[in-house]
Amino acid sequence: EKKKMKYGGIQIYSVTPTQTPDKKEDKVSNSINPTLKPKPDRDTPALSLSEHGKRQNTSAIFDLKWCPFPVGSHNHVLLAQATEDGYLGIYRMKSKTSAPALTPERRSGKIQAETESNVETESNGETETESKTEGETESGSPLELLTNQEVVKGGKPCLSLDWSGSPNSYKVMVSQGDAHVSIWSLDVGRGQVSETARWLAHEIDEVWICAFDLKSNHVVYTGGDDCTLKTWDTRSTKKPNVTCGVHDAGVTVISPCPTRENVIATGSYDEKIRLFDSRNMYRPMHVYESGGGGIWRIRWQPEHSGVKGPDRILAACMRAGFQVVALDENNLKMGLVAQYKDHTAPGVTPLAYGCDWGKMDRNLIASCSFYDKQLHLWHSLTV
Repeated sequence: EKKKMKYGGIQIYSVTPTQTPDKKEDKVSNSINPTLKPKPDRDTPALSLSEHGKRQNTSAIFDLKWCPFPVGSHNHVLLAQATEDGYLGIYRMKSKTSAPALTPERRSGKIQAETESNVETESNGETETESKTEGETESGSPLELLTNQEVVKGGKPCLSLDWSGSPNSYKVMVSQGDAHVSIWSLDVGRGQVSETARWLAHEIDEVWICAFDLKSNHVVYTGGDDCTLKTWDTRSTKKPNVTCGVHDAGVTVISPCPTRENVIATGSYDEKIRLFDSRNMYRPMHVYESGGGGIWRIRWQPEHSGVKGPDRILAACMRAGFQVVALDENNLKMGLVAQYKDHTAPGVTPLAYGCDWGKMDRNLIASCSFYDKQLHLWHSLTV
């Protein structure tokens, strides 16, 4: 009997300025939006997208993150994925391809290896196959598979991952679909990962999210479908340091602020973004309501040299689209400043799932949604 599999892939795109944007009728091609056009009243450059090498075929992907710092003496750029079949995969950008621009982003010294000229996307689907997709490197792909480690057995998925914040500690934390969390240490030279910790984190299988603290690699956060947000010390995981029960539905995202010490944002299926002080995780400082969509992902706007402004959060709000929320500089209250709902699909409401800020333009945003299978580039000042 054939086993039903879900499949996905990674496609790297190059983003380049263009002086002559494509005509409107040619805007969508190959399931992406290849151009971004400025509005007449904004000094916004037109941009085009092009595929950077061939697609890397994988199992269906739940999470995908660049390593936040260059690794090893050769400054390798690494990309980690958490997949539906319970595997942690780690790729290395091939040396002949241009590496993503490394931009200092966090006070703790953690650097986010996002791309100034590259965008990665994830996708999923379903097919019939007799064996799992191993994620072999495709000819022409800019990615080389270092390791593909089974993390969860019994058909349970890896749901999210996070890299540690120390450039001398190559660790990845994985939240799992069996109520556990695990931490893996990476040996780049051997292309192997080894498990250093694993514990029962929540009372329901789906541990949707995990995150390292930006100041201490011993402190981590987890959120689950049991509506709890937990703080842990990895040196003793028999019980959490803090269990916060203020969320009204599953906790889907946890994101420490890179510019404000002790500030942590969370998102939930209850359609709210909450800001916490890490010194008091029992009650949020402020709450923002999306107006009809669960919060699946949160991205803090990166700092740019010489550019000052209020901290902003980009949120993928599922049925409420993509929203940009600004924090008041004095009291940290959150308010909506931009919303994007141009993803469309016949007969269904697209779910806003994936998003991130650009690095060459601090107001440039890339977004992906479920159902319409498109990657859009847009500008937070023109929507």
